[in-house]
Amino acid sequence: MFYSTLWRKFRRRLDIILESLSRNSDLIDREANSINIAQAQEQRIKAEEAMEKQERARFTTQLQASLSWLGVESAEQEDELVRLAELAHPNSCDWIQNQPKARSWMRLDKDNPILWLNGKPGAGKHLSLSIVRE
Repeated sequence: MFYSTLWRKFRRRLDIILESLSRNSDLIDREANSINIAQAQEQRIKAEEAMEKQERARFTTQLQASLSWLGVESAEQEDELVRLAELAHPNSCDWIQNQPKARSWMRLDKDNPILWLNGKPGAGKHLSLSIVRE
């Protein structure tokens, strides 16, 4: 009888202790999982940054190799453009400013710097590079 009475009190306390341990165990597991998730996210961000850096380096290397292979120097290209522009007759590129698509492009913001021109040879497409946006 004495044992039964003591065991009931102890049993209730033991059940409370075991339940508390179970809850704490769940909380610890959740905290560990959240830490793992945070660490995985940090590692993913670092990996993406490293990949972007490698891509930029690869792009730069490819560009330099292509320019070297082509023998293109920006100063030479600019000089050639100036030379060709000086050869043009006065008002020879005025036609482009009357085109609706070109006028629309000239009013755009600087985020869209490319205007693709196509036409027959000798129509003055490359001389129209002297277009100035409004």
